[in-house]
Amino acid sequence: KKKVVIILLIILFMIPFIPGPAVVFRDGGTKVYSAMTYKLVIWNRLTENGVYHKTRLYWFPKSLKGIDELWIEEYGKEDREMFNRIADKTFYWEKEGFGSDFAISLKSDGTYTYYEGVLSSYIGMGSWSVKDGIITMTESTGYDFVYHFAIDGDDIIYIAGDSSKFIYAHVEDGDRFIPND
Repeated sequence: KKKVVIILLIILFMIPFIPGPAVVFRDGGTKVYSAMTYKLVIWNRLTENGVYHKTRLYWFPKSLKGIDELWIEEYGKEDREMFNRIADKTFYWEKEGFGSDFAISLKSDGTYTYYEGVLSSYIGMGSWSVKDGIITMTESTGYDFVYHFAIDGDDIIYIAGDSSKFIYAHVEDGDRFIPND
């Protein structure tokens, strides 16, 4: 009789950890396994930058959230990690600036400054953010300048398409800005 009670207790203890059948979403093939105490999500979601692949385990109470809520947290988490990785760094253009180095400083408070070189009297400044792995720098100096950069490892890469042109330096699509460590 004691063995039966122990077996029943073990089974009752295991029930909250046994997942139901997998649910597959049409977002690129994300699979979700849900149990009472956790949700296992194998992210395989199409994004603007390709396919997002990660496996995450969400414990109770996060396991009660829907897949869309978890996605906002998950993908936003990538952007926050990228933001934190490049914040408080100064990046230098791989080419010669206007008379000296062209430097962009991204601060952790979400502001930036840039200086195209010693021959320039203009200092650009404004706010910056990261969304979907793309840095957007928006000028606050009275000009409607907006600049976009892709994050590639430790470097940032200028995206000319939707970006404003810099005043003195002729930065081309794909030009790298390298951090000064």
